[in-house]
Amino acid sequence: MIIVTETLSVYELAGSHCVMNNKCLLYWEHPTWATLTDAKKTEVLTWLSDYCDEDVVEAIRGERDCCVEYTSEEVAVLNASEWFPPRASCPDADHYFRTLVFDNNAEIIFENLDPATP
Repeated sequence: MIIVTETLSVYELAGSHCVMNNKCLLYWEHPTWATLTDAKKTEVLTWLSDYCDEDVVEAIRGERDCCVEYTSEEVAVLNASEWFPPRASCPDADHYFRTLVFDNNAEIIFENLDPATP
Protein backbone atom coordinates (compact mmCIF):
# COMPACT_ATOMS: atom_id res chain seq x y z
CA MET A 1 0.00 0.00 0.00
CA ILE A 2 1.28 3.45 -0.89
CA ILE A 3 0.64 6.21 1.61
CA VAL A 4 0.73 9.67 0.06
CA THR A 5 1.83 12.48 2.34
CA GLU A 6 2.20 16.17 1.83
CA THR A 7 5.71 17.34 1.15
CA LEU A 8 7.42 19.65 3.57
CA SER A 9 8.41 23.14 2.51
CA VAL A 10 12.01 24.23 2.75
CA TYR A 11 10.95 26.40 5.69
CA GLU A 12 9.47 23.42 7.53
CA LEU A 13 12.60 21.39 6.84
CA ALA A 14 14.83 24.22 8.05
CA GLY A 15 12.79 24.63 11.21
CA SER A 16 12.81 20.90 11.86
CA HIS A 17 16.60 20.82 11.46
CA CYS A 18 16.95 23.64 13.97
CA VAL A 19 14.80 21.94 16.59
CA MET A 20 16.35 18.49 16.16
CA ASN A 21 19.92 19.79 16.30
CA ASN A 22 19.50 22.77 18.65
CA LYS A 23 20.96 25.07 15.99
CA CYS A 24 20.06 28.30 14.21
CA LEU A 25 20.03 28.61 10.43
CA LEU A 26 20.67 31.55 8.15
CA TYR A 27 18.79 30.68 4.94
CA TRP A 28 18.77 32.62 1.66
CA GLU A 29 16.95 32.23 -1.62
CA HIS A 30 16.66 33.98 -4.96
CA PRO A 31 13.68 32.50 -6.82
CA THR A 32 14.55 34.06 -10.19
CA TRP A 33 18.31 33.38 -10.11
CA ALA A 34 18.13 30.72 -12.84
CA THR A 35 16.43 33.19 -15.20
CA LEU A 36 19.18 35.83 -14.98
CA THR A 37 21.73 36.13 -17.75
CA ASP A 38 25.32 35.17 -17.00
CA ALA A 39 26.30 38.84 -17.25
CA LYS A 40 23.64 39.82 -14.70
CA LYS A 41 24.69 37.00 -12.35
CA THR A 42 28.29 38.21 -12.53
CA GLU A 43 27.15 41.77 -11.80
CA VAL A 44 25.10 40.64 -8.80
CA LEU A 45 27.88 38.43 -7.42
CA THR A 46 30.46 41.19 -7.82
CA TRP A 47 28.20 43.57 -5.91
CA LEU A 48 27.36 40.96 -3.28
CA SER A 49 31.03 40.14 -2.70
CA ASP A 50 31.38 43.58 -1.05
CA TYR A 51 28.98 42.38 1.67
CA CYS A 52 29.11 38.61 1.75
CA ASP A 53 31.53 35.94 2.89
CA GLU A 54 33.46 34.42 -0.04
CA ASP A 55 32.10 30.91 0.65
CA VAL A 56 28.54 32.21 0.51
CA VAL A 57 29.20 33.94 -2.82
CA GLU A 58 30.64 30.69 -4.17
CA ALA A 59 27.56 28.77 -3.02
CA ILE A 60 25.37 31.26 -4.86
CA ARG A 61 27.60 30.98 -7.93
CA GLY A 62 26.87 27.25 -7.77
CA GLU A 63 23.19 28.18 -8.19
CA ARG A 64 22.05 26.79 -4.88
CA ASP A 65 19.69 28.13 -2.26
CA CYS A 66 21.68 27.46 0.87
CA CYS A 67 21.94 27.99 4.55
CA VAL A 68 24.61 28.36 7.20
CA GLU A 69 24.27 26.66 10.59
CA TYR A 70 25.01 28.54 13.83
CA THR A 71 24.96 27.91 17.54
CA SER A 72 24.38 31.62 18.25
CA GLU A 73 21.27 33.55 17.22
CA GLU A 74 23.17 36.81 17.53
CA VAL A 75 25.91 35.77 15.11
CA ALA A 76 23.36 34.38 12.63
CA VAL A 77 21.36 37.62 12.66
CA LEU A 78 24.50 39.76 12.48
CA ASN A 79 25.80 37.87 9.43
CA ALA A 80 22.39 37.85 7.74
CA SER A 81 22.00 41.59 8.17
CA GLU A 82 25.53 42.32 6.95
CA TRP A 83 25.62 39.87 4.05
CA PHE A 84 22.17 40.37 2.51
CA PRO A 85 20.89 43.95 2.28
CA PRO A 86 17.14 44.63 2.20
CA ARG A 87 15.52 45.18 -1.20
CA ALA A 88 15.52 48.99 -0.76
CA SER A 89 19.33 48.94 -0.45
CA CYS A 90 19.85 46.84 -3.59
CA PRO A 91 20.56 48.42 -6.99
CA ASP A 92 17.59 46.52 -8.45
CA ALA A 93 15.34 43.55 -7.69
CA ASP A 94 17.83 41.10 -9.22
CA HIS A 95 20.32 41.92 -6.46
CA TYR A 96 17.92 41.00 -3.65
CA PHE A 97 18.18 37.67 -1.83
CA ARG A 98 15.40 36.90 0.62
CA THR A 99 17.13 35.97 3.86
CA LEU A 100 15.71 34.38 6.99
CA VAL A 101 17.19 33.32 10.32
CA PHE A 102 15.52 30.46 12.16
CA ASP A 103 16.21 30.02 15.87
CA ASN A 104 16.56 26.65 17.60
CA ASN A 105 12.78 26.60 18.18
CA ALA A 106 12.06 26.90 14.43
CA GLU A 107 10.91 30.52 14.78
CA ILE A 108 11.91 33.05 12.15
CA ILE A 109 13.72 35.72 14.13
CA PHE A 110 15.08 37.78 11.23
CA GLU A 111 14.09 38.60 7.67
CA ASN A 112 15.86 41.18 5.54
CA LEU A 113 12.78 43.28 4.96
CA ASP A 114 12.94 46.84 3.79
CA PRO A 115 13.28 49.27 6.68
CA ALA A 116 10.02 50.86 7.76
CA THR A 117 9.52 54.38 6.50
CA PRO A 118 8.96 57.02 9.20
